Amino acid sequence: MNPLTITEPAILLCINHTYKAGVDPYDATRGVWALSERRLRAELAFGIYQGRIMGVYRIQKWHRAGSTPYVSGRLIDFTLHPTDWEFTGIPATKDIWERYVGQPAPRLRGPARYVNI
Repeated sequence: MNPLTITEPAILLCINHTYKAGVDPYDATRGVWALSERRLRAELAFGIYQGRIMGVYRIQKWHRAGSTPYVSGRLIDFTLHPTDWEFTGIPATKDIWERYVGQPAPRLRGPARYVNI
């Protein structure tokens, strides 16, 4: 089997500590991250859980951590994350979702990895 090739400008985010099986991975993927300005060039965010892609989201906007509501009700104490970021977005298109979700993810070597940026 060939390794997965991601062709879009993306950021891969490790959600091992925030994702719970059986729950929509969106909230775990969208925040909270210590990221550089490179984040602004990412079009997609991939939620990676235990080496698998759990969700792919089109990034609409970046916000300071704790400044937007989470669908799950997750609360972020922005005073603990004054320089961190979260994004709001929507699920990627069906073709992107079908191409990537459930596939083994490229190795991260940390909580985040930029691809094609």
